[in-house]
Amino acid sequence: MSNRMNDSMGESRTTLLRVGVLVVIAALVATAVWLGARGRADDDDDTGKTSGDSSSHTGQQGQNVSVDQVAPETAPADGVVIPTGADQVDGYPTRFPQTDLGAVALQVEVAKAQVGFDYDQAAAVAGLYANPEDKAVFEQRARDAVALRRQQAGVPKEGDVPRPRRTP
Repeated sequence: MSNRMNDSMGESRTTLLRVGVLVVIAALVATAVWLGARGRADDDDDTGKTSGDSSSHTGQQGQNVSVDQVAPETAPADGVVIPTGADQVDGYPTRFPQTDLGAVALQVEVAKAQVGFDYDQAAAVAGLYANPEDKAVFEQRARDAVALRRQQAGVPKEGDVPRPRRTP
C-alpha cells in the first residue's frame, strides 16, 4: 500500500514538473508575441508618432529612440517570428539580433537547453550565454537548477534518469 502511495506521489511530482515547464514556455511565447506585435505597430507607423505612453532612450550610437509602452489591441495575423542566431557554438545558436525579440530568442534557447536532467549540458549552455565575468556563477546556478529538478521529479541525484513508466 505504501509503495502505491509513493508511486502515485512520484507521478504527481512528474506531472507537476511537466506542467511547470509548459507554463514557463507559454510565458516566453506570450512575451514574444507581445513584443513582436509591439514592434510591428512601430514599423507600421510612418509618421513617427507613437500611440500611448512612450519614452525616449538613448540608443547605442547616441540616437534618441522612442519606445512604445502600450501593447497592441490585436495580435499580428501571421504571428511572431522568433529570430535565429547568426552563428552556432557546439550546436547552440549564438549572435542573436540586439532587439527585444533577439533577447526573447536567447531566453527560449536557454530554457530549451536546460529543461533536462543533464548537469553538464545545463552548465555548458549557461556558460555559453553568460558574460565571461559571470560564467562561474551561472554555471553553478544551472547545476543547482538541475539538482532541484531531479529532486522534484524523484530521480537519483547522479547518473542516468530512469525511463518514464507507462500506466495502463
